[in-house]
Amino acid sequence: MRVWWALRQGAGSLVRLGPSASGAMGRWLRHPVHGRTVRRVLRKLGAPARPGLLRLLARTRDGRLGVRVLEVLGRLDPPDAAPLLPYLEHDRKAWRLAALKALGRQGGPQALRAMARLVQTDDPLRGRAREALFASQAPAALGLLVQVAISGEDVRERLPERVRSLGYMAVAPLIEVLRRADDPVRDLVVDLLQLPDDPRALIIMAKGLEEDDPRIAEVVVRALIARGGAALPYLRHLLEHPDQAVRQRAERVVRASDPAVEEVP
Repeated sequence: MRVWWALRQGAGSLVRLGPSASGAMGRWLRHPVHGRTVRRVLRKLGAPARPGLLRLLARTRDGRLGVRVLEVLGRLDPPDAAPLLPYLEHDRKAWRLAALKALGRQGGPQALRAMARLVQTDDPLRGRAREALFASQAPAALGLLVQVAISGEDVRERLPERVRSLGYMAVAPLIEVLRRADDPVRDLVVDLLQLPDDPRALIIMAKGLEEDDPRIAEVVVRALIARGGAALPYLRHLLEHPDQAVRQRAERVVRASDPAVEEVP
């Protein structure tokens, strides 16, 4: 009843009811007139509205209302993927799809990992999870796509296009993948590092020669050698690096990239 009277008075009155009334507000999400106002107020309330909405979602048998609640949960700030994850396995397909969309909208690490796991299954929502990963602007999404691509040909075929679209911004997440990658992933990363056509990509790759982890640095060496002479201007300063291992990596790339170099000073 409080929500009804507050609705008649406007959004400000709803906000004053506070997060404790979020579950009661959520029941109005399907209303053809007031639903939009309720959505706006719940988003304004943010994370404190989440518990009430989750309780409503657990109790309701209204499938369409559940979809609306999941949509709102995906828009609350700060985002929290954890309460949405169980709904990826819900009996109602519409709820599963709504949860997936909500996770895609959040785009945080936990949400992205959940979508990547879904892509590696034969779940009917696999394709939508794949598209959500490709649409994500989060750097971590590219790293997850690289790992998924080893067993998913449909993902692997589209990765080059994605890397080219990101340009130099693809380099750092590709290098980050190497921290926990096996050999097939490393080989794929070497190929993908050839694609960004931007001098800034070579600057970031050259920085990778200074990595403490030799497994990462060795892959970067391979990638820079494959880039040929284009990488040389970004390596010269590393020939005088105080770390001997870094100097040696730079020397290997210079020798392999420039046949005219017989001895690196």
